[in-house]
Amino acid sequence: MNRTGIANVRFFPNSEFRNHKFPKSQSPLMQISILLTTVAKKSDARHLAQAALQHRSAACIQIISGIESHYLWKGKKTTSHEFLVMAKTTAGQSKSLAALWQKIHPYDCPELITLSGRAATAYARWVESSTHD
Repeated sequence: MNRTGIANVRFFPNSEFRNHKFPKSQSPLMQISILLTTVAKKSDARHLAQAALQHRSAACIQIISGIESHYLWKGKKTTSHEFLVMAKTTAGQSKSLAALWQKIHPYDCPELITLSGRAATAYARWVESSTHD
C-alpha cells in the first residue's frame, strides 16, 4: 500500500501482458453490446431469453432477481419487484434483438436499453460466433 492507503494493483501479474503496451488495433478488448429490460415474472424473463437464443440474437442472457423499481406510471408513483434481463450481443445484432423483445415483451412500454461496452477479446469473439452477425 502507498501512503494514501490505496493498494497498488497490478493486472496480469504473472503473464506476458504485464508490461506490454498494446496498440489500439491489438487491444485485448473488443466491442460488444448489452441489451437490458425488466419484467415482472421469471417466466417472462425466461421467455425473452429463450427467444433471443433461438433467433441467435444474443450469446448469453442473464436473469437477475430482486430488482426493486421505482417509477411514475400514468401519473402515479409506483414500486414493483422485477427481474432484470441482460443480453450480451454484438452491435450488429442489438437492433434485431431489441425489435424481437419489443414484439414479445409483456409490458405496454418496455424498457429496452442498449449499452455499448468492451469485453475481453476471447469473450467478444465467442459472442460474435454465437450470434448471426
